[in-house]
Order: sequence, then structure tokens, then C-alpha cells
Amino acid sequence: MRDLHAQGIDGRGISIGIVDVTLFTGHDEYRDNLVHYEDIPKSDVEWHMHGAAVASLAVGKTTGVAPGAKLYFIEASWDDENGKEGDMTYKYYAEGIHRLLDINKQLSEKEKIKVISISANPSPDYGVSNYTDYEKALDRAKEEGVFIMAVSSDVDYGFRFGGLSREPLGDPNDLNAYYATDLNEWKDEGRIFFPMGSRAFASYVGENDYTWIRSGGASWTAPYIAGLYAMALQVNPEVTPDSFWSAIEETADVKMDSVYNKNILIANPVNLISKLAGKSYSALSSSSQAIILKSYDDISQLFWPNRSGNIIEQNQYKPEDIFTYSFDNTTIFKGSEALASEILEGGKNPGLGIKNLHQQGITGKNVNVAIIDQNMLIDHPEFTGRIFSYYDSGCYQPEDEGSYHGASVTGILGGKTVGVAPEVNIYYAAAPSWERDAKYFADCLNWVIEQNKGLPKSEKIRIVSVSSAPTSEGNWYKNGELWEEAVLKAQKDGIMVIDCRENDDTGFVFSSYYDLADRDNVTKCAPGYPGNYERDFKAKPWQKMIFAPASFRTLAQEFIKGEYCYRYDGVGGQSWAVPYVSGVLALGWQVNPKLDGETMKKLLFRSSWVNEDGLHFINPPAFIDVVRKSH
Repeated sequence: MRDLHAQGIDGRGISIGIVDVTLFTGHDEYRDNLVHYEDIPKSDVEWHMHGAAVASLAVGKTTGVAPGAKLYFIEASWDDENGKEGDMTYKYYAEGIHRLLDINKQLSEKEKIKVISISANPSPDYGVSNYTDYEKALDRAKEEGVFIMAVSSDVDYGFRFGGLSREPLGDPNDLNAYYATDLNEWKDEGRIFFPMGSRAFASYVGENDYTWIRSGGASWTAPYIAGLYAMALQVNPEVTPDSFWSAIEETADVKMDSVYNKNILIANPVNLISKLAGKSYSALSSSSQAIILKSYDDISQLFWPNRSGNIIEQNQYKPEDIFTYSFDNTTIFKGSEALASEILEGGKNPGLGIKNLHQQGITGKNVNVAIIDQNMLIDHPEFTGRIFSYYDSGCYQPEDEGSYHGASVTGILGGKTVGVAPEVNIYYAAAPSWERDAKYFADCLNWVIEQNKGLPKSEKIRIVSVSSAPTSEGNWYKNGELWEEAVLKAQKDGIMVIDCRENDDTGFVFSSYYDLADRDNVTKCAPGYPGNYERDFKAKPWQKMIFAPASFRTLAQEFIKGEYCYRYDGVGGQSWAVPYVSGVLALGWQVNPKLDGETMKKLLFRSSWVNEDGLHFINPPAFIDVVRKSH
């Protein structure tokens, strides 16, 4: 963030509003930014730590995200209108919003307040009075083009965010120093995380005093995002809340969280501002020469927006760690070019004896499968000619651009050199997962069902691989019931569906990793992710899962039409395990096309290798053997 400030991107020329409790107005951090202050209602409290904290986190000279922005602050009591402490109301938050909007009418267009930060979580579910007042104020703000950045942004706009903690002495500029707080590991896909813990801010005690807090809360995240919105408007006045959040999602870093052992999305301010400005801003303190790679680092994320062609000097990496990195075939590890190439080529092997099955002619030939994932280009050499039909449910992406996720899952399932079943026929349906709406996935699955109706009995689509979880549980996706209905319809028509939802019916696949020195030996597989991603797999629900290799794999990539690429992933997740299992099932249907999906699933478990904790690891040769013998 400070690198952006050094380049003049600090929210200057933009006005931010805050509605919060009493503010100590004399602190050095923000008193020069403060244009207007008033309290609603009049308060006997002289000041409060919360007001000083959120003001300094938004516009503070040394602690703020947007130190160049102007600040309009309305004090709003937390207590109800009778002054009874502990009985909350949204009345004064609503009045605070209306007051700032009224002030806007007196300001020139250039000076108008563009975003209002509210470190509260208005919701109709908490039993707090006057929620409808807040709704009316929110609606007015939307009509007048003012972004209300409240903790309730998921309800207000569908923008889902979370907070990051950081080790007290961890480098604030190091992605690996952060970890998520209060993360529900199954229901938070798509949430964007922002710094929250281990922060210092202005104290209400005195004009030069500060408070440092270890854990933090969502109250600290709202002003951070509001400040980031001010910076976005500085470089692009046409930015709206929707375009702002979409850009955050598109430019976020993906990181394996060290506490919850799953990939999370972390906002990347430099990438965001570069995208919205239409020009590249650099992280001055994080230039390529300053980066020292750690085990399991993702090269493309560290060097973004330079996804490919990165040159890693010998003093930036350890040759013995290359197998843990994620990188593409254009990455140059100086002094270890041959080793990196060998690792990438080795990652094309799906392992667990699958290459031996291919040599026996078991390749999934003539088996029809379907994939529902993000939009992709279909001309990559890995699967050119294998995409029998392509449908887009509403991704609306440029025709010459593809996604990282779509090409990856397609290659894993049916790639010619990287795939489990290299001769399957693929029906591909593209869904905009970033919309967080299950209706697109349901539309895709219904399309698959319609395609299937026109196929002869011997050519029916056997399975649909879905590396996402279109469920409304935990507000993950809206319209989750549409996906559930489509799945039942597909199953009724004899189509098997595997997705990432948390249930025994369709969500029975999870990631594992093999021993790189003995990748065909299933007894050396381990559950989860390599490295320091510890997870307790001893709980009984894990015994109902099939574990499949997802790490140390090479994937097909094509972001721009004609720019064919391969990417090696040191760490892969559940998204890569689902197409792997789907591919193994396709091999089984080639051998015995008479078996239905439920029987195939039972045979997967029956033929699996079971470790001492009762976990089932997919065992392709044993699976093919039992499939052959089944009737």
C-alpha cells in the first residue's frame, strides 16, 4: 500500500464519509483530513477508541489506506433512542447516512462524498430496531451514487469479505505472513480477505498516541476497503461499487491458508489499481529482485501481472524447492533450467499406474463426459478435437481469452499428455462462478441433460465434473436450490454428478498427494496438501471420501488464444481432485459400459487403498480390475 502512496495514489481528491461513535478530532493522523464533524444525537461521551481507530485506518497519515482523502465524520450512537446502553438501534446509522447525503447536495461534483464507511453489521436477523430505516438510507445512497461500505456488504451488495491476521513481527508486505480468521473452511469460497489484525491506529488518549491490536475485527476491515475505493476512484472516476469489487476479485492473490488449509483470495491493492488505471503500478519494495522464494510459493502470483516469462535468479530460490513451487514452462530458474523442465514434464504423469493403463488401451475412448467450469479456449493441443460441444451460460468474456480454472480441470480429466482419460469426448459448459449464483450452474447442467437426450443409448453422457460448490449453505451461492433440482434431474436420467459440496452424494472427493519418488505407489499417498498444511483427517466423515492426487501436477493453460502453455502446481486442491476421479470413472466405463454411476462409486471405494486412519485413496488399476469382474 505504501508503494502506491509513494507513486501518488493515496485517495487525494476523494471524500470519504464515516458514520461511527464519537471521534477524538485532534489526532495528528487525521485532523488535517477532517472537513466536517457532527454527532447524531448529541452525546455526553467525549470520545471513544472506535471512532479514532476507523478514522485513522481509512485516512490516517501513517496508518491509513487513503491518507490523501478528505474525511466527513458523523457520530452515531450505538444505543437505542431511549439511551439504554446495550439496546442497539440502526436509527442513528440511518440518520448519519442521510446527513452525509444531504451535505453532498451542497458540494461540487468533484468534492462529493463517494463512499461511506460503517463499521457495523446491520441485518434484519439480529433483532435490532429500526433496520428498515437503514434500508431506506442504503437505497437512497445507491440511487445517489454513494457506496455504503458496511460490515454488512454481503447483504447490502453481495460483496463478501473477511479479515486477515498477521504474526506480530511478520512483514506487512509478505503475503505469506497473513492467515485468515474465523474462516468456515467449507462455505467461504469466493470471500475476499483484507488485513485486519496486528494493526496500529490512532488512540483517543492523545494527539500523538497510538494503539496496537493483535486480533482486530471486521470493524477495521470496512475503513480499509473504503480507503481502497477512494484510491480506485482517484485513478478511475468511472469506478462503481460493482466494477470495483469485480476488479478486486479478478486481481486477488490466491494463497493456501496456513491455518485452515484451503485456498483463499487476498486483495492485492497494486494489481487492483493497475487494472483500474489501465497502467502498471509497481510494488517498489517487492520487485522481482527482492523476492526470495519460499517452499510452495506461486510464481505467477508473486510476480503478477507478469504471469509468464519470469526470470528467477540463483540467489532467489533453492533448487531443492523447485518441485514445491507453482510455475509455468516460460519461467526460467537460472542455473536449474533442466531441473525445472524435468519437474514440469514429470508432473504430466497422473501417477497411480494410470500411464500403464493407457498403454493397455484404457484411455476413456468413446466415453462421453461433461465439465462445468469457467469459460475457456478449446484449441489447446492437450484437448483440441476432444471438446464435442461448448456452451456458455453467461460468462461474457472476450472470445480470445480463457480462464486458468477451466483449462486446468479439462486437462486433468481429458488432456492428451496430462490427462487421466485422454480419449474421452467432452461436453463443456461454461459458468461464471464469480457471479456467486447457482442458476448459471443449473443452466449448464440442464444443457448437459438436453444434450444427453439426443444421444443414442451407447453414447450417453456418463458423468459431469464440477469443481465448485453451487450451494446456498452459508450464503456461498444464491439460488442453490436450482442446482439441487438440476442434480436430481440429471441423476434421474442416469448422469452421475461430482461437485465440491459437502455431502456424501456428490461431494465425496478430496485432494491428496503422492510421493514424487514413487508416484505410482498408492500406499505412499497422503491426504490433503503437501508442506505445512496440517489438517486433522482422523475424523470419521473423512472416511466417506475418496482421496485423489491434486498436487505436484502439470496443467494445461491458455489465457490468450494461441498462447499455449503448461503450468506445474506444487499445491493443488479439491478442484483438481474432482476431474481426476471423473477421469478414472471414464476409464471404468470404457472397460464396462453396462455399469451405472452408483455401482461405479461403490467400486471406487471397494477397490481403494485404505490407510491406518480408514481413509480411502483412489487406486485406478485395482478399480479397473473390479470393474472388469462386475456384472
